[in-house]
Amino acid sequence: MAKREWLNTNVTRRQAELLGNFLYENDIEFEESEYYDRVHFEVNVDEYELDAVNSFLDELTENWI
Repeated sequence: MAKREWLNTNVTRRQAELLGNFLYENDIEFEESEYYDRVHFEVNVDEYELDAVNSFLDELTENWI
């Protein structure tokens, strides 16, 4: 069984909508909370899910959504 760990990030509200959908569709455990004008996400991932989440976040930040 792959080792899992909780990691976190902060994103804009628009990015939060997209990230939440991505995590839900990929059955990745997460928690979110508002953090001033941003949204704080905590995700519980293994190494493979971490790669997928990081790639998705890279796409979000490259496109400035």
